[in-house]
Amino acid sequence: MTTATPGSRLGKTGAFLKREFVELLPTVIYFLIGFNLIALTKQIVLAQEGVVFLGWKVATIGALLVAKVVLIADKLPIMRRVTGPPAIRPVLYRTALYTVLVFIVQMLEFVIEGWIEGGSLGAGFAALGTRFVPEHAAFVYLWVFALFANYMAVIELRDRYGAPPLWKFLLSRSG
Repeated sequence: MTTATPGSRLGKTGAFLKREFVELLPTVIYFLIGFNLIALTKQIVLAQEGVVFLGWKVATIGALLVAKVVLIADKLPIMRRVTGPPAIRPVLYRTALYTVLVFIVQMLEFVIEGWIEGGSLGAGFAALGTRFVPEHAAFVYLWVFALFANYMAVIELRDRYGAPPLWKFLLSRSG
């Protein structure tokens, strides 16, 4: 039986995975709630038309993927290109970049799914034409933009003032 000592490869891998999980968890929870709100909104709107929509599985998987993409993309230099006061500048800049990034990833997903189903790249792009619905995209991406704007505002506050004051501000009963 192999044991994980702090200096061993297994111990280092375990420590890395633990750090990744701890770093990923708040982002996953935030987007899990947000994406499920999108799914719930869709469900309410579609119920008026008699359509049953249960998108919580897609919302959950989407939250996991977006959280990981956010953590990876945060390390890219382009994400820190706009910094400094006023805080609205970096918040809107990063919000716009992430929203565009999610849009591009979704378009690639449509192409790949069509490619797999149709057997050719041409079929993938044809699928993009049939699967992309502008009204649906406007609905979803208004939500995505709002989610990212809130997320980036909190991240900007955390980066400027530190996590402990932010947690105290958000969770303390005293003023």
